[in-house]
Amino acid sequence: MTASEYFDDALEELITGVDDQGEPYPIGKLDAHRASIRHRAVSIFLFRGDQLLLQQRAGVKYHAPLQWANSACSHPRWGEDSKACAKRTLRRELSLETPLRLAGSIAYDAPIGTLFENEVVDCFRGDLAPDIELDNLGSPEVANLKLVSVAVLNEAIRTRCQDFAPWFRIYVDRGLVHEILAA
Repeated sequence: MTASEYFDDALEELITGVDDQGEPYPIGKLDAHRASIRHRAVSIFLFRGDQLLLQQRAGVKYHAPLQWANSACSHPRWGEDSKACAKRTLRRELSLETPLRLAGSIAYDAPIGTLFENEVVDCFRGDLAPDIELDNLGSPEVANLKLVSVAVLNEAIRTRCQDFAPWFRIYVDRGLVHEILAA
């Protein structure tokens, strides 16, 4: 299966929509992003000391291609809990297994090109062991990886905001990355 075929198949997955009363229901991933329908997501933040592992999204991603974001992110499949999704995503995107803990949640909406993010996100924190080489991590979903000091993130986003995924800019602007580092 080519990377393009993989991503096309993933767009057909059923994810977890959230109605006005907070009740879950199944919805197609692409449908949710086309119509700005509120849905669940997970974001993973891996730290080595005070450095956050950033992922540059692959060029074949359906939105925010080649932009930098948090370590990994995805959507729980219909019927899947957020921690199971976070573990699955970490294995799929980074070929990595490490303990994760829920460190917070955030809701946001943002236009991304012709699509929309309208998400309720469970944020998971993990630690990247010192002996793990970044060159050994990755998948077709990842263009590049780098460790960045949390202290310089605001400046990097201020001077090169177009290089960062819209949701990650929101996370940094709202102080979420600092909160997760402290968690």
